[in-house]
Amino acid sequence: HLTVLFLFFCILTLPLFSKDEGQWMPTQINKLPWSQLQQLGLQLTPDQIYNPNGPSLEDAIVLLGGGTGSFVSSEGLIITNHHVAVGAVQSVSSVETDYLKDGFTAETRDKEISIPSYSAQVVVDMQDVTSEIMTALSDTMSSESRAKAIRAKSSEIEKKAKGESDYTYRVFDFFYGVQYFLIKYEVLKDIRLVLAPPVSIGTFGGDDDNWMWPRHTGDFAFMRAYVSPSGKGVAYAKENVPYKPRKFLPMSTEGVQEGTFSMIMGFPGRTFRYRTSPEIQIQVDETLPLGIDLGKTQIDIINEARKKDHAVSIKYHSRVQGISNGWKYREGALLGIKSANVIRQRQEEETKFKSFLSTQPELQKKYGNIIYEIDQAYKELRTFNKKQIVLGQGIYVADGIRLASAFKDFAKSFEKDSVTGDMKPTESAIKNLRDSYTSTLKNSDVNVDKTLLVAMLKKATELPDVQKISAVQKIVGEKTGEKLDKAIRNFVDDLYDDSRVTTVEGCEKLITKDADDIKDDALVEFVLELDKDFAPLQEMTQKFNAKAGALRTKLMEGWLKYKNTEIYPDANRTLRFTYGQVLPYEAKDAVRYNYVTTLTGVMQKETGADPFIVPEKLKTLHEKKAFGEYVDPKLNDVPVAFVATLDITGGNSGSPVMNGKGELIGVAFDGNWEGMANDYFYQPSVNRTISVDSRYVLFYIDKYANAQNILNEIKGKVSQ
Repeated sequence: HLTVLFLFFCILTLPLFSKDEGQWMPTQINKLPWSQLQQLGLQLTPDQIYNPNGPSLEDAIVLLGGGTGSFVSSEGLIITNHHVAVGAVQSVSSVETDYLKDGFTAETRDKEISIPSYSAQVVVDMQDVTSEIMTALSDTMSSESRAKAIRAKSSEIEKKAKGESDYTYRVFDFFYGVQYFLIKYEVLKDIRLVLAPPVSIGTFGGDDDNWMWPRHTGDFAFMRAYVSPSGKGVAYAKENVPYKPRKFLPMSTEGVQEGTFSMIMGFPGRTFRYRTSPEIQIQVDETLPLGIDLGKTQIDIINEARKKDHAVSIKYHSRVQGISNGWKYREGALLGIKSANVIRQRQEEETKFKSFLSTQPELQKKYGNIIYEIDQAYKELRTFNKKQIVLGQGIYVADGIRLASAFKDFAKSFEKDSVTGDMKPTESAIKNLRDSYTSTLKNSDVNVDKTLLVAMLKKATELPDVQKISAVQKIVGEKTGEKLDKAIRNFVDDLYDDSRVTTVEGCEKLITKDADDIKDDALVEFVLELDKDFAPLQEMTQKFNAKAGALRTKLMEGWLKYKNTEIYPDANRTLRFTYGQVLPYEAKDAVRYNYVTTLTGVMQKETGADPFIVPEKLKTLHEKKAFGEYVDPKLNDVPVAFVATLDITGGNSGSPVMNGKGELIGVAFDGNWEGMANDYFYQPSVNRTISVDSRYVLFYIDKYANAQNILNEIKGKVSQ
C-alpha cells in the first residue's frame, strides 16, 4: 500500500545555529567546541563518548522499537520509555491479567516475558562510503535513474560488508545525498519485559499533558537483551543468557540543578530544519491540517469504543496512544510554524543564499535556480498530495484494508513449483503473512475497524474533484448527505460480512487457496479496485521522490560551499549526540516555568478520573514522605521530571540523559508545547526536552515496586 514520504522531503535552507542546537553525528563529536562543553560541566573526552575501536558511551545506546534505550547494567538491562515499551506490555495483557492497569515486575529472571516483536540494535561502526556510491552516478543521469543507481549500489555495499557475518549493515545518506555512511549494527533479537509501571504512573496526564510542561509522568520501563550462550543475537530460547554490553550507564542519584550540563545520545527519526519555504507552505496548507483532521476522527472513534469494552481498550491502547501523539504533534507543529513565522524566516534566508550565489558566477550557474526548481516540484505535488494522505493515513489505517492488501501481494507472489508446475507461494511468504494477520487481528476489533473505514471513506468523498478516488466514487455515485453515509455504511457492512480476512480462522482458510480465489475475496477485491488509483499514484510519487532527492543533493552542495563550516545533518534515525543545560524558561508573557517537577505535583494534579488517577500506594508513600535516598534536599521531595536545552525529536524517546560524567540522570520522553516548531526551527529560548528524573525511576523500583532484585542489579550487586 501507499508508502509516500510526503512528510520527509527535507530540502535544505539556511538555519542559524545556537550553541545548544544540533543533532550531531558521532563522527563529528571531536569537532565540537570542546572547551565550551568542559566549561559547562563535561568531564569526558571525545573518545569516551564515541570510539569505534574501544568501549565508549555509544556502546550503551540501543535502537529499540520506535525509540531508543540504554544499557544500565552489565547484564543487558535496558531502560527506555513506558510509551516505547507499551506495545510489549499490551501484547501480554488481557482482561484477566492487565499489566497495563496494574504494571509488571519480574521478581526473577525466569519471570521476564519474551517479546518477539522487539529487537535492540547497537551501533558497532560507521564507515564513509561516499566515494563508492559516487562511482555509480553520473551527471547525465535522470533523477529516476540516479535514485535507482543509489539504491542498487547501497544494496551491493551492504551485502558485501555482511558476507557470512551475523551483523546487519545499512547505508544511510547524510546531507541529502552529499555524503553516505555504512553503519554496522549488532542486532539482539531476544528482548524480554522486566518492569513497567501501571499506566496511572507511566502515562499519567495522558493526552491532556502530552507535549506539555509542567509534566508529572513516570514514563519509563525496563527490558533485557538476551543472546545465545555463544554470544550470538538469536531469537528467544530458554538457554539464552543476558547480553554483556561493552558499556553500560550508571544511574545517578545526585540529581540535577539549574545549569547542570546534560547530553543525549539516541536515534532521532526525522527533522525538517532544512526545508525550503515552498515545502513548509504545503505542510501548512495541506499536509498538517489534513493529518490533524484524520487523526482526530480516528482517535474519537477508538476512544468511544474503548469506553464501552475493556477488552477493546486493551487491544487499542498502544495504537491510540500513537495516533494521539501524532495528532497533537501536528497541531503543535502547525501552530509553532505560524507563531514563529518560519516561512518568512526561510524566505529571508533563501534571499541571502541567492545573494551569495550571485557573487560567484560558477555557483550561480549551477545553483542559481534551485529554489525555483523546488517550488515547481512542489506545485506538482499539490496535484496529488491530499489524495495520497487520505489513502495512506486514512483508508489504509483500517486493519481489514491492510490485511487484504497483504493477501493481494501474497497472491501475486506465487511461483511455479519445480516439480508439479503449479503456482504456489513460498514457505517464507506463508510464514510472513501468517505472522502479520495473527498479530494484527490480536489487537483489532471488527466493529471498530468497520467504523474507522466508514469514516475514512467519507473523508475521501471530500477530496477535490481532480483527486477523487474512483473506487470510492463507485460506492457513493452522486449521493450526498444521509444517502451518502448510508451507502458507505452498507458497503462496508457487506464487505466485512463477505470477507475472510476479518478473523484468524478466515485467514487460515484463505491462505490455503490459489491466487484467483484469494483475489475473489471481498476485501481483497476492493483493494484491487483501490489499486486502479494507487498504481498511477505510486508512479507519480516515485518520480516526485526521485526529483526531490536530486534537488536536495544539488541544493545541499551549494549550501555547504556557502556555509563553509561544520554543520549537522537533519535527523535520519541514525545515532546522534546533543548537549545542553538543565534550565527553566519563559513560556509567554508573565509565565515562567521552573526546570523541575515533584511528587507533590502529582498529588496536586489528581482528579480521580483518567488520565489523572494516582495509585493509592503512591499516595501513601507521599503522605508518609517515605522518599528514602531519592529525595532532593533542596526540594524536600522526590523529583519527577526536568527540562533541558537538548535538541531531540521523535525516535529519541527513551534516550538516556547523561551528566558530565556520563551517568544517567534521566530518560527523555517528550518536547514542550512552546517548542513544537522544533523539527523545522530550533528556538533556544523555549525549546526544551522533558525527561523523567532517574531518582523517580529508582524511587518507584525501590519503594513502590519493591523490586530489590532490579535495584541491586542497577547498583552493581547483580543477583541471578
